[in-house]
Amino acid sequence: MKDVTPSKNPQLDGLFLELRENLFFIFQFLKNPVLEITRLPDWKWINLFILLFGISLASGIGAGFLPPNPYRILSGMILFPFMALVMNGLTSFFIYYFFQVFKGVTHSFRKIFTLVFFANIPFYLFEIGSGLLPPITLIGFAFTAFILIVGLISNFSLEKKIAIRLIGGIYAVILLLWIYNQIDSRSSF
Repeated sequence: MKDVTPSKNPQLDGLFLELRENLFFIFQFLKNPVLEITRLPDWKWINLFILLFGISLASGIGAGFLPPNPYRILSGMILFPFMALVMNGLTSFFIYYFFQVFKGVTHSFRKIFTLVFFANIPFYLFEIGSGLLPPITLIGFAFTAFILIVGLISNFSLEKKIAIRLIGGIYAVILLLWIYNQIDSRSSF
């Protein structure tokens, strides 16, 4: 029998209902990311932060279990969600100021943050396998780059050529950092 007593905290109930709807949209996004990235939802900041934290936490812990490593599990619980928030924010600021400086247009920072959040979901999924096969991280970033390009073109009317150059430049920097990190981690052993 369903409990029909009024809630003691209707705001919290509303947040949980919104988060459930947000999770449904994320599952829809995972089914067809190219289509869903063209119609970004307008979510509250708190929902974005909770979902970013939850997805990055799950990814970080999952990466620590493949192969099992207590240090990686702990860093996945503590560092990965924080780093995901910082990287999401930095990428969003970069794109936000790119529009202001080079295009002379100001777009909603939250909409840009939402785009970056959704584009990073494939990376978080691929990151789980990075302990077994480190180059899989680059595949996740490639999907992220592709989704960012589609999202910038469809949501912000950025020309295709400029979107490819912008995201291609970001991807090139990430690739160089990844290669450097791989060389550095191998030489330290």
